Amino acid sequence: MNKSERIKRLQAELETLENNDNTLDDDQLEALLFRMNNIGYSLKRIADSLGDIKRMMAQDRSEL
Repeated sequence: MNKSERIKRLQAELETLENNDNTLDDDQLEALLFRMNNIGYSLKRIADSLGDIKRMMAQDRSEL
């Protein structure tokens, strides 16, 4: 399958998704919000860890 065929297939799938009625009930919205909050928390922890690594590397360079 070449690139243009994949793009056409993806566009058709996107159109199908856009045309579907994508309403969520309250429980589904709560579950989605909970998952998004967990993702945000995980991303913050990753960013904090990367900041710690950056500080440790800078400290190691300054000790040389």
